[in-house]
Amino acid sequence: MKLVDGSYTRIFINRLFVIGLLFFVATPTFAQGLDNGAQNLENSLVGYGVVLLHGRQSTPALFAKLSGALKAQGAIVLTPNMSWSYWRIYDASWEKQIKEIETAIGQARALGARQVVLGGQGIGAGAALAYATRHSDIASLIIMAPSVGINLSEEQLADYRDIDNEIKRAKDLVSNGQGDVPTVLLDINTPGPKPTTRFFVTSTPKIYLDYHGTSTKVSHADVNYSKISVEINSAKIPHIPVFWINANKDDYVPSQRTAAKLIPKNLHNHYLEIDGYGFDVPDDSRYAIVDWLKSLKQR
Repeated sequence: MKLVDGSYTRIFINRLFVIGLLFFVATPTFAQGLDNGAQNLENSLVGYGVVLLHGRQSTPALFAKLSGALKAQGAIVLTPNMSWSYWRIYDASWEKQIKEIETAIGQARALGARQVVLGGQGIGAGAALAYATRHSDIASLIIMAPSVGINLSEEQLADYRDIDNEIKRAKDLVSNGQGDVPTVLLDINTPGPKPTTRFFVTSTPKIYLDYHGTSTKVSHADVNYSKISVEINSAKIPHIPVFWINANKDDYVPSQRTAAKLIPKNLHNHYLEIDGYGFDVPDDSRYAIVDWLKSLKQR
């Protein structure tokens, strides 16, 4: 599984539709994600901790409504500010991000969570998947509009070729012993509707290369999330329940649909697709997520 960019700025989407698809189970049951679905059974998620990882150039505020819906049911919710946020943007290595996720999960347990769910959007979803390949301390995963690139078209790949030279420059700086020197480097993002956003970050070449690969000619995963791609390709996601949520207006939804099928089978896996962009997923699927977590608790 290879990962591409998927964090976005907010727009309003009026409607939600659900594609009821249970991963590879003959007689599926379907997640119900309507507004009134999660407002019954107060405190039904007491004992659950949910750690949510935002997307690139985003902030924890992405999860304001989802966090509210979960907390209303008694869940403990943490939304750490990750290295790829608008405020930090590549100020820490990938390994430190794994540690930060581990710390957040520990904090949820210290606050009383008996089971911890890990979720994310965009690169945050990729980080959640990567964390799950290394750890056995989470009960389930929520994958929202993940940054996934499988069999990308030439048009899609062209969006990312602009930073090929920047990747080469960063690699040269590392080779010349300047890998830890703060440097201004070009980056890109696809915030939903075109056009692609180009912006500059100040990071060390070593950290920059943690989130970028060697060439856009292979796939966007080789541009933006090389460490995540390696981890996802070299280890299987554990056989825990996964709720995978895509957005039908994302350019990469065909890749996301393909990637969803690579998740190990589990009777409690669910797939949902909203009518919108990746940044709409946390808001538009919040009640479906609450209902799914309730169903896991009741099993």
